[in-house]
Amino acid sequence: METQKDFQERFIRLPELQKLLPLGKSTIWAKVKQGKLPSPVKISQRVSAWRYSDIVAYIDNLEPKGGNA
Repeated sequence: METQKDFQERFIRLPELQKLLPLGKSTIWAKVKQGKLPSPVKISQRVSAWRYSDIVAYIDNLEPKGGNA
């Protein structure tokens, strides 16, 4: 059964994304262009935002650096 929570999606703008990912604006946009970071959704002509769920999934799939390989 689907709940109301299933239909809710949170969007985050660039400043909040920068708090979640320690990257600068240029690096974020470069990674989006390279397909390494999820693309934002166009909210209006001048506003883009990322789906919070996409960013959480991206973070969850990051490989730890310097692990025991």
